[in-house]
Amino acid sequence: MKKFLLLTISLILVLQITGCTKKNEIDTGTVVWRVAAGGNIEDMTNEMIEVWQKPLNELLKEKKASYQVKIIPFSNKKENKQIQDLKELKKNGEQTDVITILPESQDYELTSWNNTYKHAVENKLLLDLDKWKEKNQKILEEVLTPYDFELSKIDNRLYGISSNVPMTSGIMYQKELLDKTGIDIKDIKSNVFENSNLLTQVKDKINRIPLNNVYLDPGLWIVSPVDNLVWTKDKGFISLSKSREYKDLLYQCVTLRQQGLLELESVEESAVSFAASFGRGISTRAIFKSLSVSQKEFIVVPDESKPDMNLYWGDNKTGIASWSENNKNAEDFLLKLFTDKDIANLIQYGIEGKDYQLDENNHVKVITDKLGLKIFGYQYTNPKITYSSIYEEDDKIEYSNWFYSKYGEDFPKGFRFEAMPVIKDINTVNKVWNTYFDEQTATGLTNKLYMLDVKDIDVFLEDLNKTLDDAGMQKIVDEANRQYQEWLKEAK
Repeated sequence: MKKFLLLTISLILVLQITGCTKKNEIDTGTVVWRVAAGGNIEDMTNEMIEVWQKPLNELLKEKKASYQVKIIPFSNKKENKQIQDLKELKKNGEQTDVITILPESQDYELTSWNNTYKHAVENKLLLDLDKWKEKNQKILEEVLTPYDFELSKIDNRLYGISSNVPMTSGIMYQKELLDKTGIDIKDIKSNVFENSNLLTQVKDKINRIPLNNVYLDPGLWIVSPVDNLVWTKDKGFISLSKSREYKDLLYQCVTLRQQGLLELESVEESAVSFAASFGRGISTRAIFKSLSVSQKEFIVVPDESKPDMNLYWGDNKTGIASWSENNKNAEDFLLKLFTDKDIANLIQYGIEGKDYQLDENNHVKVITDKLGLKIFGYQYTNPKITYSSIYEEDDKIEYSNWFYSKYGEDFPKGFRFEAMPVIKDINTVNKVWNTYFDEQTATGLTNKLYMLDVKDIDVFLEDLNKTLDDAGMQKIVDEANRQYQEWLKEAK
């Protein structure tokens, strides 16, 4: 009787346990790819998936893959719930094999901000990929750079991969006026501030301010989500507005404005008087031609002195779910997603002839009406191996290696700033910093910055930095440096 009672109790306990940890059936012939919704917006992401799903499986069939892929979005309810959604999927045993996570979005009212990739690792949602990388090292090194892997490590281990094509800024010059004024493009310096004599010459001939705008970007790593926090090799984390680079840039802009050579009026390309900052990032060292919507022809000169040093380029990552029971196929698909050009072009650009076109030089022109694909497509694959646009070099891998060797060595690769300890201060500081976009401000300081209405730069920056420090900027700087020192100790 006792034995029967014990057996009954044991059976009840087993049933209770298995009921609490229900295990769903796994389809090993299907790789489930969970993709974080671009901008956490359902419609945009569903449009992308509709473009990808059928052609992706057709490509996989052509390439003799032993599986098909099912793409399912998550965190698609207008709010970043990537970690919560993934934890729920893991808890419920929902089949998930490959995961693409996207960075936290930065809202005007900042109440929370976390590095999604880092938190995914801390919550044990992603598999360690070191062995996968070692097994596929040869092919991976052909399509990615060492820098890609360095920036993808958490505590010196690889849990996800991503790829971005780094950028610089540039200045576009109206070709018609270059011809009329007899200026040889070879005489134009890449750094616009070295062209004051040329700008003066043009001003005298067209009787207009020749330079319409320049970006106040000093080429430093601005650390998200703080608009005024930067990294410098010599001083660690400091306020952007206290950096030598920012002061020099401000001085150069103010000087051009005082000489009547620059106005910060943001205008359409068709209204550019002679020159202006090019309206998008550039991933080429070569001068190229660009047509505006109004068919005005511009010559674009890349400015290598202004690299876009967003160290983690958003930190979007693709990896393998820690609870996947379909690892072999998941590993194969992850490899194809980052090494196969056909798949990468589909994911970044969509369908040829419908979403993009190729010119006689095989340069891509995006024509899709799907906003999500335009904005987010590249974040789900490897854009270094896709078709290049006229703004990019044909060999984007070689260009990326050049960029990183020139600009990328003086950074704490692998360090990620945790914003939550000072999130209230960041919210306040960002509002002070960003008021220069508004017509009126509490102090008037940042409006002067935007309009370059500054007579004494030292006095202006002293007042601006006092305002920012009163809002909590120095506290943010101190916290960032404290975290960095802790990271250095743990890394040893």
